[in-house]
Amino acid sequence: MEIRKETDFLEKSRQFADWRRKNKDNYLSYILFISGEKEDKLEMGYHNKKNDKVTTFCITNCGKKERGIEIRPEENVFKKPDMDVKKLEMDTVKIDVGEALAIAQKLQKEKYPAEAPIKIVLILQNLDPYGQIYNLTYVTKCFKTLNLKIDSETGDVVEEDLVSLMQMGGKEAK
Repeated sequence: MEIRKETDFLEKSRQFADWRRKNKDNYLSYILFISGEKEDKLEMGYHNKKNDKVTTFCITNCGKKERGIEIRPEENVFKKPDMDVKKLEMDTVKIDVGEALAIAQKLQKEKYPAEAPIKIVLILQNLDPYGQIYNLTYVTKCFKTLNLKIDSETGDVVEEDLVSLMQMGGKEAK
């Protein structure tokens, strides 16, 4: 999936243009992809700094000719109270979704072979102190989460963390 093609598709659509006329100051703050779903779909969030809310656009059938767009009503941002929601700079994204998933899969198979994923959640976001990253979370068959932060420009893994869901916040040794 080419993430830039999907953002271009959205931003050139009539639905987005109609929304944008009333929301000129909102900016793209995250792109979310969940694997393991019936169809490829992306969610793109546009942040309103004035009220600290986000409008989410869902694109269904990504990469296909018959794509759809659903606009969700503005809602509160899921974040820590003192956290600043930063703008995504799409011009600096050099690693695409497929490449980020391949990097994550290689690391998972090499370092955590027993932790086979049943679902993968990928978020492209600009997050302190890392900068712009793919924040991937594997939910594994062994009731653990493997979280990887991959630099969206270089493809470097800047952080990895394996946590047992059964230990309620306890971290596994790396």
